[in-house]
Amino acid sequence: MKPKLLIIEDELSVAKQLRWGLDKEYDITIATTVKQAKPLLASGVFRVATLDLGLPLTRTVRNRGFPFWKRFPPLPLTAV
Repeated sequence: MKPKLLIIEDELSVAKQLRWGLDKEYDITIATTVKQAKPLLASGVFRVATLDLGLPLTRTVRNRGFPFWKRFPPLPLTAV
């Protein structure tokens, strides 16, 4: 069984490219918002996650989202 990977990315085209490149090694789920990602991460099912550092935040997630990620270290991804 493949390990589970959570891709947290609001640009669906980028998320699909990540899925295309990683789906041979991982069972992939995509979350497009912090609101979608929180319960998925809390489930404890995912061994690893990627994070779009430019992900739009909600009113409850301040400081560019970093306090939320302290409990779950993601692999940050961003385009330059």
